Amino acid sequence: MVLGGLLLGGCVIRERVYAPPPPPVVVSAPAPTPAPPPPVNVEPAAGTTVQTETPPPAPPQEVYAPMPAPGYVWAPGYWNWSGVTWVWAPGRWVFPPYRGAIWAPGHWEHRRGRAVWVHSHWR
Repeated sequence: MVLGGLLLGGCVIRERVYAPPPPPVVVSAPAPTPAPPPPVNVEPAAGTTVQTETPPPAPPQEVYAPMPAPGYVWAPGYWNWSGVTWVWAPGRWVFPPYRGAIWAPGHWEHRRGRAVWVHSHWR
């Protein structure tokens, strides 16, 4: 019995308990505030009337890009009203739809104290 007591009393079996590691700590910066979308820089759709009480600024001097191929016509840039501010739409090269077509660029006219957009078109 003494031998049994020594054998059992002197031996301590320790069970190892494995705990899962703590979850990783994720530190993130606050989400950036989304910027407002840029104003639309496209000529108003044909058939729509755009009017504003604020006249457009004087057009800036444009630098022509090289002509992509013979026969193209330069369509000058114009100021576009975004509903909030004036946005410059740069000029571009356009190809006539038929021989002898003349490009009539869109422009703003002053009518009864308002700026009114006159659409560009081929003549």
